[in-house]
Amino acid sequence: MQFSTAQAPKTTWQRLSAQPHRLFFGSAVIWGVVMMALSMISFMGVAGIDFLSIHGYGMIYGLFINAFLGFLSTVIPRFSQSIEIPKKLYHFFWLLYQVGLIVWFIGFSLAGQLLSGAALMIAGFVYYQTIRVGRYPDEPDSLWLVGLVFISGLLPVLNLFLSFSLSWAGIWVSVLPITFTVAQRMIPFFYAGYFRNTYSKPAWVVPFFVLGSWGIALGGDSSVLTSMLGFILSSGIAYFLWTLDIYKKAPAILWILALGFLWLPVGLFVTGLESLSGLYALKMGIHILLLGFVFTLLVGFGTRVLLGHSGQMVTADRITVYLFGAVQMAILLRIIASLFFIGDIGAYVDMLHLGFSLFVIVMLIWGIRYRKAIF
Repeated sequence: MQFSTAQAPKTTWQRLSAQPHRLFFGSAVIWGVVMMALSMISFMGVAGIDFLSIHGYGMIYGLFINAFLGFLSTVIPRFSQSIEIPKKLYHFFWLLYQVGLIVWFIGFSLAGQLLSGAALMIAGFVYYQTIRVGRYPDEPDSLWLVGLVFISGLLPVLNLFLSFSLSWAGIWVSVLPITFTVAQRMIPFFYAGYFRNTYSKPAWVVPFFVLGSWGIALGGDSSVLTSMLGFILSSGIAYFLWTLDIYKKAPAILWILALGFLWLPVGLFVTGLESLSGLYALKMGIHILLLGFVFTLLVGFGTRVLLGHSGQMVTADRITVYLFGAVQMAILLRIIASLFFIGDIGAYVDMLHLGFSLFVIVMLIWGIRYRKAIF
């Protein structure tokens, strides 16, 4: 994969706005730190902070979708071998998306959600137009991603007429399907490139996961449908991973992604188990998925993009490996917190505080480590 290595502009804004991943990654780091810090503060008894809104909607749309908009704005033209997205277009939907988050944050929740939703639909339209003029306008992964981004923007509009949890829907309709569609495309591709071999990706895997994930979104956090689909998806994805030739000795920049992929069937299985047993209050499965699968891959994918597009060698240094280890520690702390929730509320809160703190530290160190590639 070839990256642009043009000479970086001089001013901070010119550097930040020169490429879409810089704008969205920088925004994701800021929102991620702020939302997680506020989540921790709310658990300390500070009044006036809606934990469920900050920790749910704020993390999903502030951190995860922000980051993936940056990634998709960069790779979708490459998937379809098309032109790069013009600056005026990605500047527009980036600005509209951030304004929506700010409006939501200051208390105008509905207006903010609709503005961010509009930005996502505009981004989806821009991606589709980009694909249409490329060499491969029918490339399936690109089309799935375009549809997922557009539907992500529709969710806040649908929420006006239908009563559902926007955070729950955002996870299962948007975050997990987008992450998986990118992962199943890019991770085997990276391994094949490094080991100079080929791979054949099954056509069923993306629709299988996306439709199953949407089914869980409809089933809610505690239903027979969610339990059944959790187990089915876990088994199917475990089989898919078993068929991939990626679990072997490789550079850190590769095995970070491969190990992150392994958290997906684990989180799906635990989600099914929680739904079946009525223990969703533990919220272990959803945190395994978001921290173990999504956040680990964000560290890996984000690092690759920033290094490649800044003309540096695409490799994980010691700091990045330590950050990956810290993410895995945060996952384990959240699992332990869920187990403590059953019988020791004090220990549960302590584990959450440790996990919150570790997450903020990871985000800050990653942002500082790659600040020159962003800002």
